[in-house]
Amino acid sequence: MQRAISPYIPSLTGAGQSGISGFNWMGFSKAFKSYHAGSVNVFAVLNTDAKAGKALNAEAYRHILELQTRYGSAPAEGRNNTDLTSIGTLKGIVDVGITKAENAGIANDYKQGLTNHQRKSEAFDAAVNMIGRVGPMGDAVSLGGESLKDSIIWGYSTSWRP
Repeated sequence: MQRAISPYIPSLTGAGQSGISGFNWMGFSKAFKSYHAGSVNVFAVLNTDAKAGKALNAEAYRHILELQTRYGSAPAEGRNNTDLTSIGTLKGIVDVGITKAENAGIANDYKQGLTNHQRKSEAFDAAVNMIGRVGPMGDAVSLGGESLKDSIIWGYSTSWRP
């Protein structure tokens, strides 16, 4: 199912259509009476299955890296504000989707935070494997290293204990 949803990821942020006919993002978001609730719910449902969630989140992170690379290649182009908004929106959708999925099974906030961070970290690593280490996106990933990863997945401190 995550493979079927992956082409819709650009549309789920509200940044524009993914080129798939018949998908109306505005109608989808209005059905949930919230701008991104429908998108979050899609990610939440798929993240209840760790394998499906990892694949979907990896595709979302690959899309984020693609947008960041496009922005870095030509920051003066007019489209880049939309790219930056899409990056932030998609990061939030992934984060809240994972959190909602995990809320169903974990009552301890600290454990939930570690689990969320681990799932996002695994998905980011899978996205990096999809991209590879060559070309503009690969160069950006290689140069950014752990700092880039932390900026995308919003690091969770493992040193804090309740």
